Amino acid sequence: MSVLHVPDDLVKRLGSNNAGALLEIACRLYQTGPLKFDEAARLADVDLDAFAAACVSRKIPVYWYRSEDLISDLDTLKKMNL
Repeated sequence: MSVLHVPDDLVKRLGSNNAGALLEIACRLYQTGPLKFDEAARLADVDLDAFAAACVSRKIPVYWYRSEDLISDLDTLKKMNL
């Protein structure tokens, strides 16, 4: 793991603590494209549900396609004979 030094005044502007600042950075990196959803959640050290909630609270669209969604969609396509 690498260490990234962020000045204290910037951490306070980004979040109430290191974890909050890291979550904010991860959300913005996901929003602008350098990180995929799961990568940004890993950077923030939160699970996917918590990261999705953080994005939603920041009005960042979440495109998280779960395996259950895929199975459901495939079943629907079968029923439609497609």
